[in-house]
Amino acid sequence: MTDLEKLLTDLATNKVEAEDLEKAFDEIAVCLLRQTKLVAGQSHDSIKEIEFYFSGEYYNHFDSYAHSNQYKTVQRQGEFGEWYFHRYKSADAYAKQKFCGLDIAFGNNEFKNFGGMFIMELALLLDQQFMKQSKHLSLH
Repeated sequence: MTDLEKLLTDLATNKVEAEDLEKAFDEIAVCLLRQTKLVAGQSHDSIKEIEFYFSGEYYNHFDSYAHSNQYKTVQRQGEFGEWYFHRYKSADAYAKQKFCGLDIAFGNNEFKNFGGMFIMELALLLDQQFMKQSKHLSLH
């Protein structure tokens, strides 16, 4: 299990003390932004911009952006490791959206935790150096 996976699993299964919730998110952010790269084909990208959203009864933390309601399309945030393009309905509609990105869920329905990481921007890595131009996530 990777450090990132352990951090997220502990959060999703109430193994993080409620008073340490902010510290846990800080550690997850450091791991994502400094130690993680996304690889697709020949493209190696570093994560440049993320948002977290999380709701959990145990933590007494309720985020209105966490998708914990009854609609099937948003219940995915209760499934650990589920990923999907944010608000995706069709390629045309997605390309016109203001907020495009990749959602990766780390919730747990059994523990009533719903959360996700919204990856909004990537930077292409060349020879371990960032390119100056970053890219917002899209289907192009």
